[in-house]
Amino acid sequence: MVVFSGTYQHTVDSKNRLFIPAKFRELLGDNFMVMQNVEGCLDIITAQARDMIVEKLSLLPRTQTAKIKRFLFSGAGDCSPDSQGRVVLPKQLIEFAHLEKNVLIIGAGDHIEIWNEENFANNISTMSNESLADEMSALQW
Repeated sequence: MVVFSGTYQHTVDSKNRLFIPAKFRELLGDNFMVMQNVEGCLDIITAQARDMIVEKLSLLPRTQTAKIKRFLFSGAGDCSPDSQGRVVLPKQLIEFAHLEKNVLIIGAGDHIEIWNEENFANNISTMSNESLADEMSALQW
């Protein structure tokens, strides 16, 4: 199983290119997907994870999955890093996540998240140790 961890600060350039850290590129492979996350950031997932999501959604009735599929895939983009380790992010995704020059690239276990720095700080500040402990307890750790 692939596990992404760590936090990196990088910039989105004027051509919407973002450097993906080498540690993450090694785990992602040559082709991966960038998509919207309900928390207002972007997710990067492996091609294998993308295929598993599509397969799981295809097993459920369309009435249950249509909105989910639209949300996840309407602005998603398949990416392959260039020789310098950069990917071009679709404009729609940059606007969705309010990505400006400086962004955080965060390992989140089974995927990678790309955050606007301010939005990430706001997200983290709303988490209390108690609520996090409750959520972890529900996982029966």
